[in-house]
Amino acid sequence: MNLEELRNEWAKDCEVDDIELDKSSLEVPKLHAKYQEYLTDNLLVLKNLEFQYNSLLKNKWLWYNGKMSEEQIKELGWEDDPFDGLKVMKNDMQVWYNADPDLQKANGKMEYQKIVINFLKECMQNITWRHQTIKNTIDWLSRLDRNFLKDKKVLLMSTSNGKRGAASALEYTKNVLPRFGATIIESFSFPSYSENFSEETNSISNEVLLLGFTDVLQNFVHQIEQ
Repeated sequence: MNLEELRNEWAKDCEVDDIELDKSSLEVPKLHAKYQEYLTDNLLVLKNLEFQYNSLLKNKWLWYNGKMSEEQIKELGWEDDPFDGLKVMKNDMQVWYNADPDLQKANGKMEYQKIVINFLKECMQNITWRHQTIKNTIDWLSRLDRNFLKDKKVLLMSTSNGKRGAASALEYTKNVLPRFGATIIESFSFPSYSENFSEETNSISNEVLLLGFTDVLQNFVHQIEQ
């Protein structure tokens, strides 16, 4: 994906639905895994571009310094004389490197890739702070109506790629929501999201966690049906 495609993708992914905050919260680990994969892929692309640039720079150095064989020059499709008859001092050689169209093009690709990577890092940072955004939304809703969750039975879930599964955020929310009238029926912390959840099958891959989650969900359903 190029930068424009990534920006369009992020424009959709960055939205937080203030009506379905639970859904927005559950999307956080998925978004984190998604953009982490984008970032990793683009870092690998940059490494490959850097390798190509360094290889090109080496050949250009050999060419400009008259150390490249005629066979190599012919294979690369370059002119026999890079200076077209001009006498160039060694101190002026950097000027030719800087003006070389092949090196400029290769360097431009690297600079573009760095912009893409910086953009993805900003996305990752935004995702990391999304829970705070959701908390702020809850705070604003509570100002409009202190008991906006009155008589609401709530199942709280948290997850992250860490081993604690955002347990601290879960505990904080458990203490806060009852102030707005909510009744916390069940809560569940899902650790190491990337390891324990399969994006391909859209299901929990860890059997122990699956049993625990199923038990919590069934109990919650039983409570709200009463």
